[in-house]
Amino acid sequence: MKGILTAVLVVILMITAGCKKDENKASMTVDQMVDSIHWIKQSGFRIQGLRYKIYTDPIGITKRDTADIILITPPHGDHFSPADIDKLTSSRTVIIAPEDCKYTGDYAERVVLKPGEEYDATGNIKITA
Repeated sequence: MKGILTAVLVVILMITAGCKKDENKASMTVDQMVDSIHWIKQSGFRIQGLRYKIYTDPIGITKRDTADIILITPPHGDHFSPADIDKLTSSRTVIIAPEDCKYTGDYAERVVLKPGEEYDATGNIKITA
């Protein structure tokens, strides 16, 4: 759980950093950042940034949506549900997950990170395992 919370906090910080890079573009206040985090179920969250939508461990998804990034922590059924991921992916979705999470649906890129590795997802969002 500590790893999940760390990943969520890092993503929020990177979204914020990315939003404030260009002074001519909109940025989020702390209250807006807090309001952008939505708990779904178990360890599943949706983070709605100004430009990007990120899901962590999506399970219990009730309606179709399009994620820019999907983060999967362990390959267990209560964190990794291909049926739920199907409801969130498109040809532009980046999936970041352990190697043993096998997903064959539609996505733009599949990234496997080992502990300590970092991935620059969009130029503004950096994910560290």
